[in-house]
Amino acid sequence: ATDTEAQQAADRVTVSLMDSGPLPTVSVTRAGTNPGDQVTVTINHTFTFRLLPGFASSAASLNLVATVRMNMLPT
Repeated sequence: ATDTEAQQAADRVTVSLMDSGPLPTVSVTRAGTNPGDQVTVTINHTFTFRLLPGFASSAASLNLVATVRMNMLPT
């Protein structure tokens, strides 16, 4: 798959896990374009906790990062 196709696949998965807000940032890096070369996909998202009014004056947030690495397969 191309970098764009990998990003679109990650977007499809992450949007199904979220109920609202912006999509996470997806980045794709490759060591090359040949079978066996490593591909890394990293997803970054800032998750904001929804707190009930009166319990906290500001919403807390947490930066979530997921990274997967795998070798390209022959086509």
